[in-house]
Amino acid sequence: MIYKTFYGYVIVERVPKHQFEIEEAILNTAAEFGESEWVALTDGRSSDITVAVRDAMNDVLIRNEDFGGIEEMNLDGGIL
Repeated sequence: MIYKTFYGYVIVERVPKHQFEIEEAILNTAAEFGESEWVALTDGRSSDITVAVRDAMNDVLIRNEDFGGIEEMNLDGGIL
């Protein structure tokens, strides 16, 4: 998983701090999508999965740090 942020180390330092909760949010979010959506993602087509995962990660950060900041996601197959 690769994420892009315009806030630099502020976010890079916070993600590992809440890694367990972020991973749980990612898995719960991923479970909401069907096989066809995952196939579209692995075929390189645009998918709502990356947006949902980004939002889930930001929700965890906002809840714990009062600040999200992840702008874009690229799922590299690590959770497939």
